[in-house]
Amino acid sequence: MKFSYILKQIGKEPTFRLFVKLLVTMNVTSVRTKANWDVSPRPPYLVGVLRAADEAARLQISEISVIELGVAGGEGLLALQEIADAVEAETKLRIVVYGFDTRKGFPDSFDCIR
Repeated sequence: MKFSYILKQIGKEPTFRLFVKLLVTMNVTSVRTKANWDVSPRPPYLVGVLRAADEAARLQISEISVIELGVAGGEGLLALQEIADAVEAETKLRIVVYGFDTRKGFPDSFDCIR
């Protein structure tokens, strides 16, 4: 990561928020706290899985599936599995992770409206 990028990111956030994010990152905290402070390698994954788990609990569903489409190198899928494990441990809801990829990339775009 470039030093200039880090400086720009620091400049975007108030000092107090940066300090709290650092504390949350360094300490073992709940999944909800991490989601509230965007302390995750992939914050959208964490928030999405946590919201889905909360909705399933509200509907009294004991198991959900989460999916990544376009797995590519697999880094996102591994992050999703790690996040699902953490949410599963906190919510006591079973979460199954699936990943799909065609290994061909996106199809050529075309205009459906004529």
